Formats: sequence, C-alpha cells, structure tokens
Amino acid sequence: MAGPLTWRDVSAPDFSASMQGIGQFSQMLGNALGGADKALTEWDDNKTDEVSKKFMLDLFSKYDTPEKFAAAQADGSLMEGMDTSRLNAPAMEFLFGRPNALLDTQGKQLDNRGQSLTNDSIALDTAIRTEESGWKRDDRGAIEAAKPYALSAS
Repeated sequence: MAGPLTWRDVSAPDFSASMQGIGQFSQMLGNALGGADKALTEWDDNKTDEVSKKFMLDLFSKYDTPEKFAAAQADGSLMEGMDTSRLNAPAMEFLFGRPNALLDTQGKQLDNRGQSLTNDSIALDTAIRTEESGWKRDDRGAIEAAKPYALSAS
C-alpha cells in the first residue's frame, strides 16, 4: 500500500499584480471617456452659443420695428428654420424681450421728436419775438423822427 498521508500547505497564486493592471486600465479608460464627454459637451455648448448669437443678430437686424416683429411672428417666419433646442437662455430672453425693447425704442424716438419739435418751436418763437421787438424799436424811432414833420405839416 501506499505510504502515509501527509498534509502540505498549498497556497493559491497571487493575482494582485494583474488586478492592479486591470484597475489602472479601467481608470485610464474612464479618464479617456470623461475627456471625450467633456470635449463633446464643449463642442455642443459652442454650437448652441453660435446658433443663439446668429439668431439674436438676425432678430436685431431684420425686425427693427414692432410692426415687422409682429408680422413675422404672425406668419411664422420669425422662427422659420430655427432649431429652438439650440437656443440658450440669453437668446430666449432676447426673443421674449424684443417686442418690449422695440416699443421702448419707438417711444423714445417719439419723445425725442417731440422734444425736438418743442425746441424748434421755442427757437422760432424767440426769433419772432426778437424780430417783433426790433420792428417796434425801429418803428418808434421812425415815429419820433417823423413827429416834427407831422407837426409842421399841420
């Protein structure tokens, strides 16, 4: 028969080094995917800003009166061809505030025209009064000069 049974310590292989390599790979892959995500997010944000700026410039240049803005809003040409998901918050605020801004500008222009007319009226009134006072002075001088002749003729 066989010899006596003995117990020997058998240890399992050490996989810690390979596990560290897998952990490092996982971390590097996560960093790479995070960098790609950041780059795509920045590109998307830049595209949104670009579209929003173009939209605001178009609104500012094409629709410079409340009437033009209202007409474009009514016929749908205001947002024609626009991907509204690409508009950022400032562009939306500009869009919603544009009618009020146009009305304010129009009101200020009317105020300025009214003030200009008032100033012109005051200047004209002053010029007329200056001329009238000059005529009155000239008439008085002529009347005083004519008095001796008028008295001698009578």
